[in-house]
Amino acid sequence: MDSTIGLRPRLNFLCWLVSVLLVTGTSLSCRRGNGISAVEHPVEAGPVLLEEPITYCWERPLRPYRGQVQILIDSSGSMTGFQQTVPNVVNWLQHGLSQLKTSTMDVQGFRLCQFSQGIASGGGIGNCTSGQNLASYRPSANTNIHQAIRSAGEYGLSLIVTDGIAATGGRGASDCAAGVDASCVARSLRDALSAQPLDGERSDWGIWLVPLVASYQGTFYSEEPGDPASFRPEEVLQRLRADVGAQAGAEALVQGARSGSDGTLTYQYRGPRALVLIVIARWADAGRAAVQALWEQAGSRGLQRIDHLKEYASDLACMRPIEVYPGFVNAVQWEDLKAPESIKDVRGTIDASLDSRSDPARISVSCPQGSSGEGVYTLTGRTSVSNRSSGCVSISLLPAVAFRLRAVEGIDAKSLDLIVKGSRGEKSDLTQIRMGLNCESAIGQECGKQSVDAQWAAEMDYGKAADGFAATDEAGAAHKYIRELSTAQPSREPHRIHSLASMLESFYRELGRDKRSIALSRMQFCYKP
Repeated sequence: MDSTIGLRPRLNFLCWLVSVLLVTGTSLSCRRGNGISAVEHPVEAGPVLLEEPITYCWERPLRPYRGQVQILIDSSGSMTGFQQTVPNVVNWLQHGLSQLKTSTMDVQGFRLCQFSQGIASGGGIGNCTSGQNLASYRPSANTNIHQAIRSAGEYGLSLIVTDGIAATGGRGASDCAAGVDASCVARSLRDALSAQPLDGERSDWGIWLVPLVASYQGTFYSEEPGDPASFRPEEVLQRLRADVGAQAGAEALVQGARSGSDGTLTYQYRGPRALVLIVIARWADAGRAAVQALWEQAGSRGLQRIDHLKEYASDLACMRPIEVYPGFVNAVQWEDLKAPESIKDVRGTIDASLDSRSDPARISVSCPQGSSGEGVYTLTGRTSVSNRSSGCVSISLLPAVAFRLRAVEGIDAKSLDLIVKGSRGEKSDLTQIRMGLNCESAIGQECGKQSVDAQWAAEMDYGKAADGFAATDEAGAAHKYIRELSTAQPSREPHRIHSLASMLESFYRELGRDKRSIALSRMQFCYKP
């Protein structure tokens, strides 16, 4: 599509038209030049926490990913009330993997194991099978979730199910030797991302969380000190009923509070509890495909698919997935270049047009011979999945995102700056760019000869993601979602996941200066004589 403008030559005609309309009684404003010789160029926005989930739609890879797969089930004592639930979870995971095998991944090996500190051999991972059925499941001892996560570095895809992140148990390994806590689990996730597989092929690690909610009945280990005499079951039930569906809350029961041998509070609990499936994949696209397959299978395997704890009613439910790392935004296809809307957004005379049919899309600028001009234009388009309705899943994005227009090659950065005088993405619409275009300095970049290659990119900011947990006013929609699921007071909120938010904040701090970006579209800029 073409979009051209030359405002000053048309201004006298427009003002004449206004005077005619005024005589006839019609009101229309006429804006003359403001006398400012320069246009106020758009300025790049900082990283933002997205308010809407990203839609991921599966596409068949050019060739299947090849690697080993493992399913690891937490069998620590805090899982004892899930003994009826775990077989259903495993069945769901197995069906998700079956779908993945036919479309995305060539599975070279598989194991289904349990993990806890009570398993002496195999790095705390044992009771393994290579078939469909889970070995005898009798949860006991403390969790060693950090060891389960570290084992993911040896596998192409790991599906790890646990009910919590922190435990006060003593025996651990390396920097978790004093007990498993949010910080050492965060370091385990960081270590998994830096794993170097022995085959020498590329790795593009990714991490996702899929929250689950299920009925729990049995001893609840709060993992925090407490006095049974001052414990108030009615307070626990009040918080629970405020968070979950009416049916689930009405059937909940809390009784028999006591102090365990380690001084922590335990009691008998019947009611909903959240778990979390941690997905770690050697290839980010394979991980997203696994998450999509599991989401699709949830409906056919009898799992409720819900967005919030308040929607939980009974049995087993699957909540919206969360991308923790690296971050993902869909590609963009450009469709229109809109002319400046205000006289303040243009100087001199400039024509600009978009050729959306070329590959890549091309934006050309021109001025009448001997003149100059600049203007602020708006480039609009649509995402590559805007017309998809099947094979898709909504994924909440935790990393903050900054959108940048940048040269493909560093050597072209100065040439791009001659044509594009600033750009800015629109937070409310990720398929819009406001850009200042200049034709005076672009004469050397003629179309067909020296066009400038550029790309619209999404750059992930993990420091900003950490800040979203540290300060309430910095929180995005995904951070609020995590807070809904996490607790720092498990004895009072047994239905939530212990230290989930603090673990994620620590993980993002651990990443340090790690940078990841995604090219959303490629385009060319040039001068048209």
